[in-house]
Amino acid sequence: MTDSMQVANTIRDQIAAGRTEDKTKGFVAMRCWGADNFTGNGSSDEDRGWLAFSVKGALFKGHVKVRLMWDDMYRVEFIKVRKFELKRVREVDHVFFDDLTSVIDGFVEKKVAA
Repeated sequence: MTDSMQVANTIRDQIAAGRTEDKTKGFVAMRCWGADNFTGNGSSDEDRGWLAFSVKGALFKGHVKVRLMWDDMYRVEFIKVRKFELKRVREVDHVFFDDLTSVIDGFVEKKVAA
């Protein structure tokens, strides 16, 4: 595993190991979201690395980008692609690793304002 993918793989593992608000396991929730096309990158001036993937949930279809910020908290971005332009629909800052699954599930499946 290259260093550039270490953060992305860790984020993916944390989401898979997490739980939704209704206690569904993270790896099951990821399948419900239709999560695929996983990609990631290593650190930059803005963050320590990120994981991005597409989802096809009940209420949100688009992309999710999870960024590990320099303060060891996560920023979760929900992004739509419209006419070849990226539009950030929602951004949730200061997310702990154990809340990643429920934050993503809340928006993708339930449209809960996180």
